[in-house]
Amino acid sequence: MKISKKIVITMISLIVIFTVASYANFENSQTCRINKSKEFEKWEKLSDEERKNVIEPMYTAIDTKETIKRSTYNNLFNNLGTSTYGKKYDLRDFREPINKIKVKNQKKTGSCWAFSYSSMVETTLFNKEKNLYKEFSPMHVDYKTAKMYNRRVGDSGTMFMEMAYSADRYGPIYEEELPFESVYNEKENKQNNYFLSDVDKVSTDQDSEVKIQDISFIAMINKEFDKTEVKYYSGNTKITKQEMNTIRELIKKHIKENGAITTQFFSDIAVTENNEYISQGNFYNNQTNAYYCNDSSKSANHALTIVGWDDEYKKENFAEGNQPLNDGAYIVLNSYGEEFGESGYFYVSYDDVCIEQLMVGIKSISTYDENNKKADYIYQYDELGLNQDIFLNNSTAYSANVFTRKSDEVEYINEVGIWLDVTEGIEVYISKDGELSNYGNPVASYTGSNALESGYHTIKLSSPIKLEKNKFAVIVKYINTENVAIPIECNLKDSEFSSENTLYDKASSNSKESYVSEDGNEWKDIYDLKLNTTNKTYTLRNTNACIKAFTTLIEDGQSQGTNISVTGVKLNKYSETIEVGDELNLVATIEPSNATNKDVKWSSSNNDIATITEEGIIRAVAEGKATITVTTDDGHYTANCEITVTKKTNKDDDIYKEESKKDDSLVKNNTNGDSTIANKILPFAGTKFVIISIIMILGLGSIFYIKYKKYKDVK
Repeated sequence: MKISKKIVITMISLIVIFTVASYANFENSQTCRINKSKEFEKWEKLSDEERKNVIEPMYTAIDTKETIKRSTYNNLFNNLGTSTYGKKYDLRDFREPINKIKVKNQKKTGSCWAFSYSSMVETTLFNKEKNLYKEFSPMHVDYKTAKMYNRRVGDSGTMFMEMAYSADRYGPIYEEELPFESVYNEKENKQNNYFLSDVDKVSTDQDSEVKIQDISFIAMINKEFDKTEVKYYSGNTKITKQEMNTIRELIKKHIKENGAITTQFFSDIAVTENNEYISQGNFYNNQTNAYYCNDSSKSANHALTIVGWDDEYKKENFAEGNQPLNDGAYIVLNSYGEEFGESGYFYVSYDDVCIEQLMVGIKSISTYDENNKKADYIYQYDELGLNQDIFLNNSTAYSANVFTRKSDEVEYINEVGIWLDVTEGIEVYISKDGELSNYGNPVASYTGSNALESGYHTIKLSSPIKLEKNKFAVIVKYINTENVAIPIECNLKDSEFSSENTLYDKASSNSKESYVSEDGNEWKDIYDLKLNTTNKTYTLRNTNACIKAFTTLIEDGQSQGTNISVTGVKLNKYSETIEVGDELNLVATIEPSNATNKDVKWSSSNNDIATITEEGIIRAVAEGKATITVTTDDGHYTANCEITVTKKTNKDDDIYKEESKKDDSLVKNNTNGDSTIANKILPFAGTKFVIISIIMILGLGSIFYIKYKKYKDVK
């Protein structure tokens, strides 16, 4: 008996169709997904007038647990109840000048976010730079971003704007360089917005006074309430109370180790004729200076600076008739002047609806000196910073920016700037001629236990790379065991992700600037790249990859033939412990910084224990010890780093991956997002789906065969 040719052809065709569908790529973009946050959806439903009075939320829904290293999270989760960071902490308890940090007054402006940002910078710089206290200008942040974004000076702003302003190295600058009083005048500026001078009349070209290298997303938590419990959501994922307590440990960890955090909440505080601060919704107790709002319909409209916490702050301290279910509060610096609260400070309940919705903190900040010079040129297409992601089911993906050099002089690339929304391993490559097929070995690597958490990161290259061609490219490989997210700056309205005007309406792009790739070989221009979802096809308009390059020029004396000799070399680390399989960057600093020949060579005392590439990337091979040595070409100066390699302890490469549990509270809920075909039909695109598809086809084939055999003699 023979099976009909039509049946065979049909079966083969179906297998091919299903197999091809499971391995979609950037050509049809079905492996991508876009997750819109609930808060952004709520914001879109507001009227134009209502949106003026709230903070524009982040478009993408991000799970806080995916923004931090799994090992960090698990250590805190497993040690809950041990008060790792203490039950109470208050920056005001420390000696001057940090306990006398200036309480600022935004007056009748909407610039609370800029005031909160400057206070955060001040506390972090004090903590990181040997008790250095400087006052920074909120107005420079406000005016500079008014020129960058689709906003008016004095309007509300977001923490993403603060981060982009810092990443672009536009600031911060000292208060004395752009004082609040120089632009705020209620008499002279009576006709102007918020009594502020017109934006075109204020110079914002001042040089940044400090370099902010790393800024982190600390928490992104939404809440819902009923009479017996608070429900917590990280992104669009419901989490347990124990998980929420772990995230609060992360918040405490950051404040204690780094400095204050900037955050946001819903405020309806008003001032009476007797100069008393009251809340129309009974959210604020002006006797105890305690605030708590449990109205899930409210949106954040005011920014604050968290300087401490008190786990035992009694719920009875909050307004009668509107008290939280649990004790505990953040200690918060406001920007209403010393007349408000406890000389400018007050308490906000842990369970306030918006207080943990978006928290940002600085992890690395430094002043400029001979070994930390300002960049001569900044190459970027993402001036407005990260506001969207392309999520892939792959474990790796790439993006790249191709830049045209701004100078014909000898130029070195020293640093690269990248954004991340989730924890990912990172490898950085440089193409010296701008060709994406010609990028060689990585020049920086942060993988395994050294993976980077979400936020903005400045990556210093192991040694400066000389640029000589007209173009060059910076390529970033993203590595995540579950799925990767390619960060982009996107004009949300032009790309039709939102029909409303957003802060990012000024984002622009050109072809042949930014690219993406699934394998690092086949590249797609982001310009007009199509993303197909279950609802519609999006075309990325005015969108670029979030990658920056920072370069320095050879000094004038050298360009005229003067040779400046090397006098020494330093390393950023002189001892380090890493696990088998992990990679680590060593950064060599040539002395003096303007030396003519910056070339170095790297070597390992034992390649069986740890190897090092010519670009300065250490790879841990086996348990043991090895000495890594850097040697300058000029003068043969050396510096050593002792490496101890230990056995691998985290098989998941330290990238957070949701464990498979029966607890429904831990199951991801992405129904609010705009998932693509791949996410809904092919949640684990690839082998698993192919196997299921083949089983289905074989089943159908069996049915066809039975039918064929039964009726083959019927005429």
